[in-house]
Amino acid sequence: MKKIIDYMGLVADWQNFYRDFGIKTDFLNLQIPKKQEGFDRLIIMAQGILPQWYYDQCKKRFLCWKWTEKNLDKIIDFSFQARSAKYSPYAIWVRERVEADEELKELSAIDLKDQGIHGILIEERFAYELKFFDETGGHLDIQNGTLCSGSRVDDGGVPSVGWTSYCREMSVNWRSGRDSFGILRSRQIIFN
Repeated sequence: MKKIIDYMGLVADWQNFYRDFGIKTDFLNLQIPKKQEGFDRLIIMAQGILPQWYYDQCKKRFLCWKWTEKNLDKIIDFSFQARSAKYSPYAIWVRERVEADEELKELSAIDLKDQGIHGILIEERFAYELKFFDETGGHLDIQNGTLCSGSRVDDGGVPSVGWTSYCREMSVNWRSGRDSFGILRSRQIIFN
């Protein structure tokens, strides 16, 4: 674990990001996981901010579609997730790339769990999308989709997020925990 002081610039950038949405953050006691080679993108999840909020912020900035009309906060199974910002902020590292991890193609959410690979949560994927869009005006997963293998919906399905170029929108779907194919890949994360 690294103290926040080692990554002051990155943390300040995330505080400014949330402030631009009208959210005051307190990352003073935030613990940053140890950075590993190849995992260069820090994502900080603000306390109390849940998936539907991130989705709504995306929808305010660009076209979005999701497989359900229900509020994501009501159908995401938070008891399954290994981490949550419900009560405190936290940080993760991911590989800094537009497309989800090539190393994880053809691996289902069940395969990843069996191999002990921690995958991104749907709200983390949304936060990454918003931050990337804010920085570049571009989008993630233009050719592939991110399997949010760290999350489950209430029927056991696994959310996935990608950019649908023919509709020019971010689409949110769900898959079976056993679904695996080349264009659906998770994003491995490093967390404490």
